[in-house]
Amino acid sequence: MNACILIVDDDPGLAGLTCHALQRAGYRTLIANSGAAALSLLQTDEIDLVLLDIMLPDRSGLEVCRAIRQDPTRQHLPIIMVTALAEDEAMIRGLDEGADDYIAKPYKLAVLLARIRAQLRIREAERELEQHNRDLAALNNIAATIISSLQLDDILAAVMQGIHSTLDAEAGILALLDEEQDELVFKQILTETQNWIVERSHQSGRGLVGHSICQRTPLLVNDVADDSRCDPAVDGVGNRKPHSLLCVPLLVQERAVGAVAAINKRKGAFTVRDLDLLSSIAHSAAIAIENARLFHELMAAYAELETSRWQVLHSRNTLQALFDGITDSLYIVDATLNLVAVNQARAARAAIAPEAAVGRPCYEVLWGNSGPCPGCQITEVLSQSIEPGQKAGFRRRINRQWGADGQLVEWDVSIYPICDAAQTPVQAIVLERDVTETRRLEASLAQSEKLAAIGQLAAGVAHEINNPLTAIIANAQLLQKEVPSDDPRYESVDLIVRAGERARKVVRSLLDFARQERPELQPTDINASLASALDLIQHQLRQSNIQLDLDLTPDLPAAHASHDRLQSVWLNLILNARDAVAGRPDGKIRIQTARENGHIRVAIADNGPGIPPEQLKRVLEPFFTTKAPGQGTGLGLSICYRIVKQHGGDLAIQSQVGQGTTVVVSLPMGDT
Repeated sequence: MNACILIVDDDPGLAGLTCHALQRAGYRTLIANSGAAALSLLQTDEIDLVLLDIMLPDRSGLEVCRAIRQDPTRQHLPIIMVTALAEDEAMIRGLDEGADDYIAKPYKLAVLLARIRAQLRIREAERELEQHNRDLAALNNIAATIISSLQLDDILAAVMQGIHSTLDAEAGILALLDEEQDELVFKQILTETQNWIVERSHQSGRGLVGHSICQRTPLLVNDVADDSRCDPAVDGVGNRKPHSLLCVPLLVQERAVGAVAAINKRKGAFTVRDLDLLSSIAHSAAIAIENARLFHELMAAYAELETSRWQVLHSRNTLQALFDGITDSLYIVDATLNLVAVNQARAARAAIAPEAAVGRPCYEVLWGNSGPCPGCQITEVLSQSIEPGQKAGFRRRINRQWGADGQLVEWDVSIYPICDAAQTPVQAIVLERDVTETRRLEASLAQSEKLAAIGQLAAGVAHEINNPLTAIIANAQLLQKEVPSDDPRYESVDLIVRAGERARKVVRSLLDFARQERPELQPTDINASLASALDLIQHQLRQSNIQLDLDLTPDLPAAHASHDRLQSVWLNLILNARDAVAGRPDGKIRIQTARENGHIRVAIADNGPGIPPEQLKRVLEPFFTTKAPGQGTGLGLSICYRIVKQHGGDLAIQSQVGQGTTVVVSLPMGDT
């Protein structure tokens, strides 16, 4: 919907002229001829911006501005003050009262429209930032609940709350698959006013939810009336009929264990962003739900083991299957730190058979140490003193290590004590959960939030620098023409010209980084866009004696993208790789494309020196560069990241010192 602008002016002629110009520009308008009328309209209509005259018949425009800023529901509403007073004091007072901008009468309509567009863009960026914050808070809440609790009900409640806070849907469904009964059991349902647990069942495969589980694929349907797969009894909630539906299956090792669904978007239609958010929630929830179920079954089986040796002998196979079925790393140690049991996942990480690890010290088998690990928390758990009536406490820590593929992996380690009849800890269960993907999602949202804020600042700074910079360059060029080349001053003038041109390039890059408009997207051949980029720099690569290794998957589906924008991304990334391997006798750049999970994956890798971990965290920040002074502005990767995000994709950088760097761009496939 077009933005609505409130014009507050007691001059009917000027108000009408402004109204006509804004309507021709595509805006909706309202007119108030007094401060009271303006405040009344603000209570009844949805206003996106206020064009406020300082001089009003009943009260000052400054008072109206102050009243708007004191209203919690309107305090972020953009306000442009309009004044016929030329004094700076009036303008300063307006800005001090909370106005976002001002314009003096008489004004040019083109200038007014430009300022309106700028303020609306800033407000839209603020809304996106607020949405990013809400999404990050929801994901953090879900992750915190999953990490801190193995209670299935807590996990289900956190998942449903995440759907409610991020997707703006009328209702939500969480259903689990009962494979033995071949039924879909609805465990939890969420509406605007209720969040309750249910136990109603339907035959698996019914409705859009059942279809998503059977096909193990997400569904985004914004008009279920035209979809014959829809079954209101399955896809609806109570008397609420489904109109639009977003559903993602809960997958554990490619096996569907259930699904989460959002029903009836309250405003507009479900988007790819909504699908990505729900997929992120479902990815974490699926493993947590499965592990919670298996872990509680394991704990129950292990408690029985301590009370009845006979039951242990007869249930050993079942216990081992449950133990090994947990996808997270799990092992049990005794008071001497010897391993009592190790599941398949943890044994595979240590490259040892589970039976070969039992009876040996955990620090030797799992960590390759000759003695207990420094700060061992297992020892703390086993040595804790428990008062009568108290429960034994558990410990948690974060462990970071490099994986076999050279990527940094982050583990959340929880240590639970096992006590004897006297409540003395005699053994400990250690659960290690891979939280790398959760941290990556948090970092991605935080990076988007940071770049949005820096983009707003960059646009303003670049605008203010361009005017004096133009004067400097123009006057220096005039001096350069007047001063003879053999004059001692000529070198100083020439230095000013070259320095000004370099500064102008930085400002141009800054403006490119801050630009907010969406690119024009159309079906694009990714392999062709890479080829066109390589045509432009093929000569440079040959001159640098760099080996180019292309592995482009043929017949890739088209991506919904801008060919020109993507070409600039490929050029920037390939030139960065060229700079990394320049001067190396074995310099090599490998470019690979592939189809992966509904996305097109483009990987550009070099065998350069790599990036240290402390620098890798900052390479997407504007103006941060690892190149020598004068060889880069530090904006290239930030601009690439912004472009890829505008296409609904993701850009990730993987690097290890001495092993080279790989930049992976993931783009959603276009509609087929």
